Amino acid sequence: MTHIVLEDVHVSYPVKVGGRERSTMAALASTASFGRIAADMKSLPRVQAIRGLSFRAEAGDRIAIVGRNGAGKSTLLKTVAGLMNPSQGKVDIEGTVLALLSLGGGLNTEKSARQNLRMMAKLLDIPSAEYDDFENDVYEFTELAEFFDMPLMTYSSGMLVRFMFGTMTYKSADIMVIDEIIGAGDARFFSKAQQRAEALFKTSKILLLSSHAAEVTYELCNRAIWLENGTIAMDGSPRDVWDAYRASLAA
Repeated sequence: MTHIVLEDVHVSYPVKVGGRERSTMAALASTASFGRIAADMKSLPRVQAIRGLSFRAEAGDRIAIVGRNGAGKSTLLKTVAGLMNPSQGKVDIEGTVLALLSLGGGLNTEKSARQNLRMMAKLLDIPSAEYDDFENDVYEFTELAEFFDMPLMTYSSGMLVRFMFGTMTYKSADIMVIDEIIGAGDARFFSKAQQRAEALFKTSKILLLSSHAAEVTYELCNRAIWLENGTIAMDGSPRDVWDAYRASLAA
């Protein structure tokens, strides 16, 4: 049965290396063994993004992930999506996962939307017999018109949102993991995207949605988790969690 189970999960990653550290590592690379380099890398400061986090999601859960920037929301979603591995703890995912996490991630901006769709079709496991339907659906939904055959580098951020959202929401999965993308774009596209998302989520079993837009989570979610410093501060109904979260910001 479809589920997400996290037990005492910790996730950390190295702080971005600056110029001085890069010089040090370059010197080590020319004089030391790989074992010594690895030891030095381990000594670099790390960000502890998730700290002993545990929760369970079952079929029917539509969970909003709420919290400040840097609270661990994106790290949690990437961990569930299999894009980051925990340094400690257990992650048990049962079911297919579709993740929409980064705007334009993995796309070739020198190629057109139509050309990029060929690559995306492989990633989304779209059968060749279904490709024409896939392309037509994305073309109609995005309303990019002549821009559909122009390089992505010529797109505005709103146009790129349309393309990514239309592509990634063509088909559903057991578990859908989405980070902020629904709230992007102009007001008319937001309404259109919300309708498409609602129809799609009805066919999925679990939704994890990170958003700073409370009204979106009221419409789409039946549960919310508030993250604070990589831990769960509250798990409850979306309105109760948002009320508590807002109160903490005002304190």
